[in-house]
Amino acid sequence: NGLLVTSSCSGFFTEQDFEITLRRAAEQADVEMRVVRRLYQGPDHPMALNFPESKYLKSFICQVYRD
Repeated sequence: NGLLVTSSCSGFFTEQDFEITLRRAAEQADVEMRVVRRLYQGPDHPMALNFPESKYLKSFICQVYRD
């Protein structure tokens, strides 16, 4: 039991891909994982609407439970 803080700074690894990866990792580790918070890059690195890869920094804070 504890917290997992993980991040990706790849514009080509989407938030959805990251979430799927976390789900699979939780299944393989036989733990329950709940997203406590999602974080993104700060305002000094704006996200361009016409360039989705500019939303490059994605972080998850997850609570991990093991029975």
